[in-house]
Amino acid sequence: MNNTTTTPTIVQQITIPKGYKKTAIGIIPIDWEEKKLGDLGRFQTSSIDKLIKEDEELVSLII
Repeated sequence: MNNTTTTPTIVQQITIPKGYKKTAIGIIPIDWEEKKLGDLGRFQTSSIDKLIKEDEELVSLII
């Protein structure tokens, strides 16, 4: 006898609005492209302390 249980899968149908497309990262405008950050430029590490301190605020970066 097998004692495994299965969890029901909920499938949600999403309507993609006109002018948008479905991609691996979600629904985006048709004229946008998916790119990896490395394709956009060169990134390098630094010796800057990256720990968040109590008196610092978080900043979001949207490209």
